[in-house]
Amino acid sequence: MGKNEDSSQLTKDRLANAFEKFKEARNKSNSRLKSWEHCIGEFRKEFANHKDAASDEKTVDHLCLHLGFYLASWGMMRGSSELLQCDYKIHKEAVKCVLEHYNLYGIDLDELCKDKKDDFEDLCKGIKEAYDWDISPILLSKIILGTIGIVPAYDRCFVEALREYGISENVKFDIDSLGKLSKYFSDNFKDEIDGYVNAMNEIAGKEGCPHYTRAKVIDSIMWFLGSEIFQKKSLSKLLSDKNIEEL
Repeated sequence: MGKNEDSSQLTKDRLANAFEKFKEARNKSNSRLKSWEHCIGEFRKEFANHKDAASDEKTVDHLCLHLGFYLASWGMMRGSSELLQCDYKIHKEAVKCVLEHYNLYGIDLDELCKDKKDDFEDLCKGIKEAYDWDISPILLSKIILGTIGIVPAYDRCFVEALREYGISENVKFDIDSLGKLSKYFSDNFKDEIDGYVNAMNEIAGKEGCPHYTRAKVIDSIMWFLGSEIFQKKSLSKLLSDKNIEEL
């Protein structure tokens, strides 16, 4: 970081560093980050058979297993999580809902916010109704990211990065927030994000993996940036507490 670089500003260098960290972590053998690829890859196969997929019990059961493991890899079965008390079949109705919205698969974040608002709202409503409890925006966004790939996951690290860099002050997982996010990156870092998407898809193409969407790349970069912010804050608090104890 340059001496005059504002730590509260998102820069091309920060994006590039975060992308390299993501790519390095993803390329490790059996990386948990590949759970996203495994999960969305299985859904992608079934979207081509959309007329029958949602009514085929074996297909739905197979996709429930992939969705369940992906969510576990991404921290959604911790502590007091409702999912921790359930088997993988709890995702049955959510999987059916996703399969019925096959037309949303892989569309760009810009298109989602401009032309597919009603379809997106219907998808969110259906997934929420698939569970016996009020699911969190984090779980909802992770399900959509892992199955259709059209939104980032609004988890703690991602939201922290949005706030830190002034992209969104009142962060909420809805179509308005997604629209602001899409506009921000289109206005400020379009070439960079397009380059990262192309780079990941070059890798994915060689490995036979599902293609990376703009939303997924933004999710990965912002997660790593948010994770760094949390680490710095935790270290700062630890040092502060230690100084207090020594007074």
